[in-house]
Amino acid sequence: MSGSSDASRRLFDLRTLISWVIGVYGLILTLVGWLDTPQDLEKAQGMPINLWIGIAMLVVAVLFWWWKRIQPLH
Repeated sequence: MSGSSDASRRLFDLRTLISWVIGVYGLILTLVGWLDTPQDLEKAQGMPINLWIGIAMLVVAVLFWWWKRIQPLH
């Protein structure tokens, strides 16, 4: 009985959900930032903010995934 509850706990680990959500948003922002027009960059005073925030979000998503892998729920 406890085996199935352990599996469901691992399946619904919040770190998994957080890493997926942040990862998807990070991927979208990275793509948008990569495709920024000169007018978009001018609005941001020349800084590709979408690109940098997207990359940072992807790094955070990988860190959450890594944290889940090295320290699974018991």
